[in-house]
Amino acid sequence: MTSTTARTVVRTADVETARTAMGELFGAPMALTADPPAAFRYDVTSTAHAGVTAAAFRIDSSCHCGSDAFDGYTVVHAVAGRHRWHVGNESGNGAVPFVIAPGRDVSVQFSQLRLRTVQFETAEVQRVVESLTGAASPRLRTELLNSGLRHPRLMVENLRFIEGTLVASDELDEAPLIRAQLAHQAILALLDCFPIGDREMYDRSSIMPASMRRALAYIDDHASDPITISDVALAARVSVRTLQAAFRRHLGETPFEYLMRARLSGARADLRAAAPGAAVREIAHRWGFAHSGRFAQRYTAEYGETPSQTLRA
Repeated sequence: MTSTTARTVVRTADVETARTAMGELFGAPMALTADPPAAFRYDVTSTAHAGVTAAAFRIDSSCHCGSDAFDGYTVVHAVAGRHRWHVGNESGNGAVPFVIAPGRDVSVQFSQLRLRTVQFETAEVQRVVESLTGAASPRLRTELLNSGLRHPRLMVENLRFIEGTLVASDELDEAPLIRAQLAHQAILALLDCFPIGDREMYDRSSIMPASMRRALAYIDDHASDPITISDVALAARVSVRTLQAAFRRHLGETPFEYLMRARLSGARADLRAAAPGAAVREIAHRWGFAHSGRFAQRYTAEYGETPSQTLRA
């Protein structure tokens, strides 16, 4: 485990330099190609501390990369650009966070990418699971983790928060206690979102109250429906006031803010999948945003590009 903060910034237009830097970041030999190479640009900032390495990527050009075996558990989320991934026998769209487990082969195709990643040393994940379960050397799963993803918005918000507090600024580089606490919280989110721990030993209730899990599941399942916060509270079987307090304690935001982000995520998926000639306004209305201008403002603040840019990508 790293006891000090290691911050690295790599900016290059050379594919080979970027390939080497990616291999060093992920602790695995990497393949990387760009088409066309002349348009390639690689801009990555990473920071490592207490067994957790977080990074923010901006990569221009259309690329393909891969590795036979990553080291540790790596969570990836594409917040802009095109992104398709294959991990073992699973595949998907990087718009939803996915995890690469130790020893799993990975292949990714992307273009004009903005990416957030957080890598967790296996020993640190194991240590947290041991503390939660009281079991010595608990078994950690490495297969078919993405098909068991729960509460994707929880992981999205954790990655976003980590980038904003740890990667984008060096303000906490000399605050090891705070960084260690944030790293621990990130591992808890990892365990709550992906079925890494053995279900016979690992109880999710030790990480997040059942009422919160019910609320998150309800919002994730009904984000496209005309639900209210009262509906969420009823599904969670708590009062609105208790629900508000729980969201602020565990996620640092209100249930309404979480719902809005879930709807933005749904709108983003529809924009990416839209047929030629689709209108941003129609997709915004489909996800409950009556005012196109306010939708565009929220969307741009969340994803760093306008809805029209996503639609044209």
